[in-house]
Amino acid sequence: MIANNINNESRRKTYQQLTFTDDFMFRKVLMHDADLCRRLVELLLDMEVDHIAYKDDEHSIATTNEKKSVRLDVYLKDDEGTVFDLEMQNQKDEDLPRRTRYYQSMLDIDHMDSGASYDELPDSYIVFICTFDPYGEQLPKYEFTELCNEDPSIELGSGTAKVFINAKSNSKNVTSEMRAFLDYLCGMAARSDLTRDIESGINRAKANRPWEREYMTLEDHLKVQSKRWKEEGRAEGESRAKLEAVRKLVAAGICDEARAREIIGVPIEEYEGYIKANSN
Repeated sequence: MIANNINNESRRKTYQQLTFTDDFMFRKVLMHDADLCRRLVELLLDMEVDHIAYKDDEHSIATTNEKKSVRLDVYLKDDEGTVFDLEMQNQKDEDLPRRTRYYQSMLDIDHMDSGASYDELPDSYIVFICTFDPYGEQLPKYEFTELCNEDPSIELGSGTAKVFINAKSNSKNVTSEMRAFLDYLCGMAARSDLTRDIESGINRAKANRPWEREYMTLEDHLKVQSKRWKEEGRAEGESRAKLEAVRKLVAAGICDEARAREIIGVPIEEYEGYIKANSN
């Protein structure tokens, strides 16, 4: 019910209650500490990174027809040109694998200037840090690359990887640093250098009054819009009001389509049908 979703929104966390698994805090902490980002990338991908640079804060990529866009949480590149998109994901969504496919296409568009050759496309990693097990196999990390079905030793060589981190994994086959990070995502105390530094970053963020006002302004906007959509729902029908709510969240630039559908509670098939029926 849309009314239930609206009531849930009215009980959203205060700024001081935010943790690393909340999108707003996740972005603020990582986008203002490049060294922390570098260390997190090294941990999650088990690779060495000399230097990290930001593409920009909460980077948004739009297609030329502007029908769809993605708003990336933490968009980075290293000194060799490899790009990384780090996303925090708190809700299990059946279309998550296909979201990584779409995000990948948008990253490529972002780097493919007119007249450029394909070998100029950078290697890329799309990483979803999940507070649930996305595949139910208890693995701490699910990393997907493109391999030959007939001979898995042969890689396609497209330079892309999709990675899902499973905070709920109880696997013992992880480093102590990774175990501390997974446990931290699940609400346990920080007990590694990385998680303690993340915690320090959160404390600094919570003392940042402009960021707190920014969050409160966003929350106020959501409450106002939710109340309006609830009133519209009575007149137009609940289902259509929910679909319109998603569209308006995206149009306002508050979040991307997938996150808007999470907030309002709209299946991807229903929303895509609505967009198709209402497109010119």
